Amino acid sequence: MGSLSFSSAASRKSNLLICLCLSIAALAAVRSISTLRANSPRALLRVSGAGNREVLTASSYHARSRSPLSKDGSVEMSDSQPLRVFVYDVPRRFTFGMIETYYQARGLKDSEPDKGGGPDTVPAYPAHQHASEWWLFQSLFTQEELRTVASGGTSMRRKVLEAHSNSSSGAKPRPARRKSLVAGTANPRKRSAYAGQHVSSSTAIRVTSPEDADVILVPFFSSLSLIVLPLDKVRAQGAGADVAGGADVARYDDEAEQRALMGWVEAQEPWKRSGGRDHVFVSSDPAAMSEVHDRTKNSILLVADFGRLRPDQASLQKDVVIPYVHRVPIYTPQDEGATPAERHLLLFFAGNRFRKEGGTIRTKLFEVLATEESVSMVEGIPSAEGRRAAMKGMRTSKFCLSPAGDTPSACRLFDAIVNLCVPVVVSDRIELPFEDRLDYSTFALFIPEAKALEPGYLAGRLRAEIAAGRWEGMQRRLREVRSLFEYSEPYGAIDMVWDKIATKVPAVREAIHRERRSKLGELPA
Repeated sequence: MGSLSFSSAASRKSNLLICLCLSIAALAAVRSISTLRANSPRALLRVSGAGNREVLTASSYHARSRSPLSKDGSVEMSDSQPLRVFVYDVPRRFTFGMIETYYQARGLKDSEPDKGGGPDTVPAYPAHQHASEWWLFQSLFTQEELRTVASGGTSMRRKVLEAHSNSSSGAKPRPARRKSLVAGTANPRKRSAYAGQHVSSSTAIRVTSPEDADVILVPFFSSLSLIVLPLDKVRAQGAGADVAGGADVARYDDEAEQRALMGWVEAQEPWKRSGGRDHVFVSSDPAAMSEVHDRTKNSILLVADFGRLRPDQASLQKDVVIPYVHRVPIYTPQDEGATPAERHLLLFFAGNRFRKEGGTIRTKLFEVLATEESVSMVEGIPSAEGRRAAMKGMRTSKFCLSPAGDTPSACRLFDAIVNLCVPVVVSDRIELPFEDRLDYSTFALFIPEAKALEPGYLAGRLRAEIAAGRWEGMQRRLREVRSLFEYSEPYGAIDMVWDKIATKVPAVREAIHRERRSKLGELPA
């Protein structure tokens, strides 16, 4: 009997040992597969067995070689290949010619050192809050290639960038930094507009044939086109008066440029094949491209919000919400002296008080918050002096108000994020960038407009957040995510935008394929 008992015990131990070995082997296999797939620049999300997404941080976005294995081994990832982008070789007037006309209209030469340019032959793109169109365009080129494009050469047919080729190990090389070509950033330490460095995209590569592309970028600086002519010249042009600055300045018309661009694009074979569905237009300023919205409604639009677009022209399903380029200088490691104790203000806002459409709430908020203690509401102006005042206020306040502008979004949100001032968003119809990746409630407060206008509610809510210890957690989270909103950061906004565009590709292909067989009369009713 004792021998039988001993044998049974030994058998059980042997079975347990076999199960343990199999479990270890299975776990090792899962980790190995996950590690290989994690080299993808779009391996960003981790999902637990309960379906909860693990929050994305800048460090986790940068850590390409780490396995995003969750506790139960489940992983959610997208395609491991970089997005393939073909860039149309559009007439120069829509890109670098437009930049030159902008400077001519102001009597400036963009190559003058004190105007933020330099000896480069690439015209320096003027700094403004919708400069995402420039950052995304130039991220697909080297500086040498940009010089060729700017001079009207044929660099669009040059060799595809090799910076994004997978190495034998599958790891991506870190892109090399290079000099910024944005006006106002010649001296990175001055930080008069944006961060003074720039990197190539690590989630998108430029290809030289539209047949090899996932999407086609239409390079047209649509937001810059709105401000090529200063207001005084716009008024003079409208009054039929002579406009100084040369022939290009005198005849510049944004709406005419939009129509000319679309006439050129619609004549291209790739557009005819897809109906424009795989074409990408950057239209960050809500007023940009307004003349041709009905002609781009099938395309992928990169927008700040949908405030001036009809539902049949744009939607979250096909388009991408992108960040503004912050106008207040970023809070750098050299500025870390501003500790929580030195943020003596409860709430700060600087900006135009009187806005149109949805922005009328600003006027009401000025009135409601006028007598609140430790609240600073400054009627700002878009100037260097105004930005300095805004920077000081944001760095000495715990919370920063971000109400709607003329449309649901405003640059103030992104100014606050990069300055570690917890945003307080008062805009009921706002749409946010990268919300499939980021949980904004962990680093920002969202207050319904009706509640925010109740006397005493807003300040009381903010004090309650501080008393409960939640403000410190939100500011810590801001430190983790803010580089994802920086267009000049490695693995920052540029990569996030291209990566988001990549998620639209399967639906775009499906729509193109269905339309092709529909034309053949083979689509089911």
